[in-house]
Amino acid sequence: MGSKDTGSSHNELTGSVLKYKSYDCFYRIDSTWCSEIPDSEPLKLTQGLGCIRTDLSHCYGAIINGVTYGTVSVEDETEILPKHFSLSQNYPNPFNPETVIRFALPVAGYTKGVVYDVLGNEVTTLLNGDMSAGNHEVRFNAIDLSSGVYFFRLESGNYSSAIKMVVGK
Repeated sequence: MGSKDTGSSHNELTGSVLKYKSYDCFYRIDSTWCSEIPDSEPLKLTQGLGCIRTDLSHCYGAIINGVTYGTVSVEDETEILPKHFSLSQNYPNPFNPETVIRFALPVAGYTKGVVYDVLGNEVTTLLNGDMSAGNHEVRFNAIDLSSGVYFFRLESGNYSSAIKMVVGK
């Protein structure tokens, strides 16, 4: 693994100018250095703080203050908002005593989620208020309910949907 280039660069994380060396290869297999990965930048190790980069989401072989670490992932915390309203079937179903109901709201707004029995009587309200756009879940605990069929109705803005849930004891 021969040095291809040396120099210095400004490190935005530390705010300092650090020396670097770049190399012609990227990775090791069984202590043998392998050739450069096509269409990638050369390996660049920076004194003090650096990393071996091959893409935008991973730092392969990070070297921080002289200590080598394994692969570090960069998590993208940007949630992709759903394009459509949806209410998924609860899971598990049948359940005893708890289940999870997942749903997606394409826009923020007042949201109401109510559980009804087979006669249409309101059993409990799980959601009642403003909610942000995005993917959500609500847990429903039916420990005090009898075995049988129940319905969960979700309403938000102009959207409405219902699912059938079975409590088995």
